[in-house]
Amino acid sequence: ERGERTVRVLDSTKDVRLLAPSSIAVDATGVIFVSDSQQGRVFGYDRNGRLLIEIGRAGDFSSPSGLAVDNAGNRLYVADSHARRIKVYTNTGAWLTDIGGSATTGFKSLSAITLDREGNLYVLDGRGLRVSLYGRDEKFLRDFNVTGDAPGLSVRPKGIAVDSSGRVYITDSVNNNVLIFDQGGKLIRRPADPDHGG
Repeated sequence: ERGERTVRVLDSTKDVRLLAPSSIAVDATGVIFVSDSQQGRVFGYDRNGRLLIEIGRAGDFSSPSGLAVDNAGNRLYVADSHARRIKVYTNTGAWLTDIGGSATTGFKSLSAITLDREGNLYVLDGRGLRVSLYGRDEKFLRDFNVTGDAPGLSVRPKGIAVDSSGRVYITDSVNNNVLIFDQGGKLIRRPADPDHGG
């Protein structure tokens, strides 16, 4: 006999209904953050689907997408793809600072964001074909091209993740695979490679 399973739906609260959820992240206390690109807001729920936090009521975002939570630094990072900037908040929703949104950063689009175990922020610029790295203090550290040492490589980067060794993984929707970079941004696996190359 199969056990009964329950699925909780987060959009069923009386206060808000999700229209276009685009990303999700969970902090160490169990708060579930969901960005809604259509409403221009980020919502925080508890494990039972009760709305706890709402960020962006005053039109802070044009199209919030990627989310990342730094529990050690008590920070929530929100990628606003249309505004081409990252907005930084505390886990309780207080705004701290912005990254980007100007000619100095030069983001063309924000496809995804992620954090490594030190709390460094990786920003994937899908149209710019690069990854920009920022420290926990939101200061720019370095960037690298997602085509590595193969500038003619056709890629369409969509997602990004970093493992415990510092390797950076980027999904490529043109070649239907994953590109892998070392900590210095060197491409160690290309679409034609039969294995990880190390």
